[in-house]
Amino acid sequence: MTPNREIFSLLQVSRNVASTLELEPLLDLILEQIKAAIPYTESLIFTAENGEMSVLSYSGPSSRQDIFQLRFSVRGFDSPPDDFNLYAPVFVPDIQADTRQVHTLNEAFSQPLTAMFGDVRSWMWVPLLVKDQLVGAVVLGHQAANRYSGAQADLILVFAYQIAVAIENARLYLRVKQHSDELEAVFMVQQAITSRLDSEAILRLIADAALRLTSSWVSIVYLVEGDDLRIAALAGEHLPNGIGVGYRVPISQSITGSAVRLGQSIHVYDIHEDSRVHIDFVRRVDISCYLAVPMLVGSEARGVIAVGNKVSGKLGPDEERVLSLLATGAVIALENARLYQEEQQRRQVAESLRDMLALLNSNRSVDEILDCLVNQAGLLLKTKASAVLRLQEAGKFTARASHGLSDDYLKQTSAFMSQRPIALTLTTRRPVILSNLADMLEFSDDLDLKTSLAPVFNNGFKSMLAVPLVVKDEVYGSLTLYYTEPRNFSTDEIELAITFCDQAALAIENARLQAQAEEAAVMAERNRLARDLHDAVSQTLFSASLIAGVLPRLMDRDLNESKRKAVELRQLTRGALAEMRTLLLELRPAALAEAKLDDLMKHLVEAANSRTQTAIELELEGNCLLPLDVKLVLYRITQEALNNLVKHAEAKNALVRLQRLPEQVSLWIKDDGRGFKPARVRSGHFGLSIMRERAESVGATFSLYSQPGQGTHIDVIWSQAQKGVAYDDEGSAYSSYDCG
Repeated sequence: MTPNREIFSLLQVSRNVASTLELEPLLDLILEQIKAAIPYTESLIFTAENGEMSVLSYSGPSSRQDIFQLRFSVRGFDSPPDDFNLYAPVFVPDIQADTRQVHTLNEAFSQPLTAMFGDVRSWMWVPLLVKDQLVGAVVLGHQAANRYSGAQADLILVFAYQIAVAIENARLYLRVKQHSDELEAVFMVQQAITSRLDSEAILRLIADAALRLTSSWVSIVYLVEGDDLRIAALAGEHLPNGIGVGYRVPISQSITGSAVRLGQSIHVYDIHEDSRVHIDFVRRVDISCYLAVPMLVGSEARGVIAVGNKVSGKLGPDEERVLSLLATGAVIALENARLYQEEQQRRQVAESLRDMLALLNSNRSVDEILDCLVNQAGLLLKTKASAVLRLQEAGKFTARASHGLSDDYLKQTSAFMSQRPIALTLTTRRPVILSNLADMLEFSDDLDLKTSLAPVFNNGFKSMLAVPLVVKDEVYGSLTLYYTEPRNFSTDEIELAITFCDQAALAIENARLQAQAEEAAVMAERNRLARDLHDAVSQTLFSASLIAGVLPRLMDRDLNESKRKAVELRQLTRGALAEMRTLLLELRPAALAEAKLDDLMKHLVEAANSRTQTAIELELEGNCLLPLDVKLVLYRITQEALNNLVKHAEAKNALVRLQRLPEQVSLWIKDDGRGFKPARVRSGHFGLSIMRERAESVGATFSLYSQPGQGTHIDVIWSQAQKGVAYDDEGSAYSSYDCG
């Protein structure tokens, strides 16, 4: 071959290498161009990776399927014999000859060259080197012997340099593309992760992404909880037997825990031969290769992303890099989710406290409030069950309210809470924190405590929190929360439980105050009735008894005077009877609501007439059906006005008129008494302001006219515009005011 032809072939190879990164078609083309410079029957291009040679390209008569399965190790050439150096060209005149060189090569390749290259006789090896690193080789074979020389080997070296450049460029391109694809995939995963605020969904995404990006059998996401790692999510078709979400691994006894303690990735190539691996974990997880990467916030590990067994090949630096990138996004997403969940929890707490305050200000009983409180505490503190326990005498506890607990179990837990160490802690106003009941059963020396604790544990509860309930500086009892898993209680959780105790204390104290207020109100009402009986009925009956006593003697002396006294006696007894009816109605509010307004007004006027010299007349017009609240307001205003008239007016005549027309209801109360200046009424006299407030409560107008020496006039007007739910005179409800 002429030098120009050789130069042209080299230029073509250089141009092809520079024009494409598609390796397989490029190498096939290069082999064809080599054939133009150096004839061959067969040619192969090998690539070296991880100590093993495999075929990248082939030209020749043999089956390509068989050729591409050809592999051999280059680790045996670490100390090559003198006849064969991997890093230098080697040509053999005849591989079928019985020569020392052929024997040496057959031993180096662990098989005869003739078995590898068929009918080839002339054979040449040319290494592909990049920065003194072996990246592959070009092998030429010819069916004729003695076809290759040192000059041809030197020429192939020039081609080999171009081939090595092409292989290295393709590898770099694939590596860059792989990294780019990894970054793009991780970026998309991180976008998906950070777009969610549900920690469980985030953890599942992390597990799925770790499995997919590393092509592993199984992926596991752990979270640090106290001294343990808790499995929070898993993915893969080869999930570990007997291990699921919630499974715990001790940090101090596991290879995964080493990643947490050291704050760096841990790589185990054979999990069964590594003494750091947790024995129970090895027994249940059917993997050999394991990679654990910590999720770090600063220097603190919040969790671990771990994968086991790559689908093809071994887990290595590339997988570690991908998991490290994934871990960075994961901790940000989990932190965002944590902050969001804390904000949601704060909002739930605020709403719950608002609802509880509304409940405290309602007319609900203390038992209803406590039932609601234990339910709310269970929801916000994620408990399986909860109870408010009352501390009785001698340090014994009894259940006052509960959620999720049977009556039998309440007796058992009350016995447990009554144990001296528990009761003493609560009575000294400290919370009782039992993070792991199993440990207490195993290690406690208090036999009584262990005996009372056993039913609690046997009912499925693994941890407890009891917070003292203090009412008016006195330990009333406790709020007790039960959990089905061991739990390390945070300061926030304990403070939230204390807040619920404060709400319970308010409910209990309010109930006490309400009972006291009701008792005081009953006493005040009794005193008022006694006073009214003394001021009205007693005096009237006393006057009647005096008249009745003198009436027999008076009849003998003055018949006309006795007749007048008899009329006065009749008036006094009727007034006393009206007063008694009114007082009886006051004692029975339901009877007051059921009575007809006409009858109520008659009782009031008759009672007032019996207590004064004023002639009080009553006029009733119309017979409209009034709402209950309007009826009671008109009754109370009339009652207050007549009381004032009797005590202060000194009138000769008075009129009470109730007019019920289709368009409105009017109440007039007039007298010709001494009158007064309304602006000068002292602040301690509440009668006028109370009458005005009563009228305004049903939307009625209240007017008062009075001047000294001109009497007093009260007007109350309620129009149909203020109509609402109404009642007839029998107390039955109907839809609106009706005067038809």
